[in-house]
Amino acid sequence: MAAAAPAWMALSWDIPPQNGHDVYFSRDLYEKYSLAPTLSELMSLSKRNQGSENTAATSHWGPEKQQQPSQEIPGKTEPSVAPPQEPRVPYPYVSSLSEKEQRRYLFLLSQYLKADPNLLPWSQQRNYTQYLQMKEFVSKEVAEFLKFAQNAARSCAKDYSDISDDALLYTKDFLSARMSCVKNYPERYSLHEVTSLMGGRFSRELTLKFEKSLLALGMVHLVKRFFPKLPASINLPADKAKHEQLCGTPEHRAAQLHNDISTDPNAEQLAAKYCPQVVLTGESLYTLLNNHGLDYKQQWELPVSVKTVSLAGMLWDAVEEAADYEPPQQGNLVYKLYSLDGMLLLVRTSIQKVELRPHQKKAKFRRHFPVYVLPKLEYQAFYGAETLTEDEVCRLWMESLLHSNTSFTVGHVDALTSQLFLLERLTGKALKRRFGTFNPTNSLHILQNILKKVAGLQEGSFLLTHLAGDSSASIYKSSDGITTRAMYNLHAAHADLPPTPAALSVPWVPLDPNVPLPHHFAQGRIPCTFPPRPDEGARNAKMSRKAKAFPGTPSRQGPISTGSRDGSLQAEPPRKKHGAAQDKGSRPANQGPNRKFWKKKKCPS
Repeated sequence: MAAAAPAWMALSWDIPPQNGHDVYFSRDLYEKYSLAPTLSELMSLSKRNQGSENTAATSHWGPEKQQQPSQEIPGKTEPSVAPPQEPRVPYPYVSSLSEKEQRRYLFLLSQYLKADPNLLPWSQQRNYTQYLQMKEFVSKEVAEFLKFAQNAARSCAKDYSDISDDALLYTKDFLSARMSCVKNYPERYSLHEVTSLMGGRFSRELTLKFEKSLLALGMVHLVKRFFPKLPASINLPADKAKHEQLCGTPEHRAAQLHNDISTDPNAEQLAAKYCPQVVLTGESLYTLLNNHGLDYKQQWELPVSVKTVSLAGMLWDAVEEAADYEPPQQGNLVYKLYSLDGMLLLVRTSIQKVELRPHQKKAKFRRHFPVYVLPKLEYQAFYGAETLTEDEVCRLWMESLLHSNTSFTVGHVDALTSQLFLLERLTGKALKRRFGTFNPTNSLHILQNILKKVAGLQEGSFLLTHLAGDSSASIYKSSDGITTRAMYNLHAAHADLPPTPAALSVPWVPLDPNVPLPHHFAQGRIPCTFPPRPDEGARNAKMSRKAKAFPGTPSRQGPISTGSRDGSLQAEPPRKKHGAAQDKGSRPANQGPNRKFWKKKKCPS
């Protein structure tokens, strides 16, 4: 039994503190003016720290959305950018640049890589000068990183020979189908002439000039280019019929490559009207253009048929009707006339894809323009994107010659995971900036020299051959007479499948330091550089952790070192020790105002 308390002793907890008639210090005023983080901010910070190891870093200048604790579902948040793969060989050094400096250079790279210095406004000249200074410094570390990537490729040489069972079976069937097509040519050949690839008079003004588009037959597929979320898996249809319709059977692809123009009635009819000296296919043109010194590593054989065609007279202004010619069963065929230093060429080619787009950005009407898609298989996607090889640049350049206003899409595919990790869209102007060591004038000079030799041959069947590493080409003539040991047997040379290439050297392709991947932007990493060293504050806070610094770190006590090292790799990558400090012996003395040469000195007042 409890006794009731007096009225003056009763407590009321819901009475707010009063100062006259207004609230003096409410809960709303406390949350408004308090410097303490709110509960949602604390949860956001904890989620950011937990996800930094698994997800890509978000942009530090972007707005952060405050999430309520009840709405957060752990484990279901998807990162905007997929985290990069772990490298097959760990990094041996940390970069000479800090995280802040790498982000700064990455921003300048994206702004001024394609910029014309003569067209930049005065307000951007200072940033452009800083970009050039940082680029000169970064290039030394890029050279060291490429040495490391090449050594890593040699230690993982098996990656370049791995192939799935289905792909191996398809390749064998394709090569067998091509070998069966070889039997359509004469069997024995005798040596007729040997000519130098770079012989004759060299002219820097040599060009392949377009003269006239004669005929277009068949159908071409319309493509709509879009850039999906990358990396994306490449899935082929499981149905055999759909797979053959998409990729084509090995026999069909081999028949397309061996569709000789010497037996093409359309080409013979056009040659009688326009009197070209040489008639060739687009693949034959690429084979002759794709010879690059000084090594001339491409090995090839081209059958040549010399015929005497009765001319009906030059009909240059004639308009061809598609109904008068035989259309292809599949795909399309395009016949065009070109001139090369007074020599008239009739080229039969095809258009891969077309897209519907305006000719200019502000144009209202859309037209069909050619599109060429180049798949590029790469083996070091965890380090960066590979550069375009001379063969690939030559292919894209030739397509731009044969089809004006062609745009290109380069799909970078990771050979180890079969994932598409980068899609590049290139124009003709952008392609010229990617030429590298490719010299179009040399390729045209080789083409001119070989075609002049071919145009001077007598009527008959010939075989034009080139051995890898040889600076000359051989011309063989078919022989039906007595067989001798000096004769070349074409059928016997292609009776068996080609042997596996010797593993003496890895076909390593250098990485491109000017093509950042999405995870480079997310992490603030410069392509083809080592993981960034920590900033000054983070380095002082973690003095107990050690890491070996990149020896090219600039110091105010001496010049920048460009010497190479032995390339020895540590067992554990320094990138896993993010924020590691350097020991006293290897720590650079760059704490003063001259820590980086692109940082300006302040003038004394």
